[in-house]
Amino acid sequence: MPDNESMHDESMHDLGAEYRAARHTAALFNRSALGKVSVTGRDRLAFLQGMLTNDVKGLQPGQGAPAAFLDAHGKVTVLLAVYVTADRVLIELPASLTEKTLQTIDRYLISEKAYFEAVDDAFAILSVQGPAARGLLEAVAGAALVGRRLEVAELLRQGKTSMLGAGLLPQLAGQRLQAIDRHGKMLAYRFDDGLTLVTHLMLIGRVGFYEGARTVSSQAVLHLGFEGPWHVEVMFVAARDLAVLPTDLAAQYPPIAKLGPDALTVSAGDFAK
Repeated sequence: MPDNESMHDESMHDLGAEYRAARHTAALFNRSALGKVSVTGRDRLAFLQGMLTNDVKGLQPGQGAPAAFLDAHGKVTVLLAVYVTADRVLIELPASLTEKTLQTIDRYLISEKAYFEAVDDAFAILSVQGPAARGLLEAVAGAALVGRRLEVAELLRQGKTSMLGAGLLPQLAGQRLQAIDRHGKMLAYRFDDGLTLVTHLMLIGRVGFYEGARTVSSQAVLHLGFEGPWHVEVMFVAARDLAVLPTDLAAQYPPIAKLGPDALTVSAGDFAK
């Protein structure tokens, strides 16, 4: 993977195109030169909650937040970003401050089960930004699933609302995924048995794509287990925002049918009309 400097040199000839991509579609930024720290142990979030300026204890896997680390006098010593995964916390900070920050934190660790490790060379940091970034990442993650057989389809909690076509969900097990289509903030998973699963992310919904064996998140409403193994978890949505229906009727599903044209794919001429 090229470093920041080489990427910068190679792209100097077309900065205008990169700027337009970041503003109107999607652009890839290599931020791997940042320092990186991995935090494990059962007390990791509780300890960081007491050390940082932002509320990090409430973060769920897949979420992150900016924060600052202060000294004993309340002075900011480093600005960082905190990202929570299922089994650890990842911290971004200036690479020149990684070692000094870890030494300072170590002085505050007494009996807490929190283990800090510099992992500057273990991870790359790539940032995809722009209005089409989310759809692009969902498409890239989904591409790994297309053609795979679904082994498990679980509605983990339904609450006071019901999922449209919940009785059809078990029929998806054993079927192969043909495609993942995007409709606004909805993803439609088309299977080869003529059924489509629709997930509406609403305002705060999240879809997690994971490779390898894992424990399903306690926040997941829907879990799909594919051969591989690959896993899809839909979180922070209500059951009413999920549906299984015949593929030939998917376009008539009200949340999809009422959508207007996608502004990111409409040409200037069509938009003018």
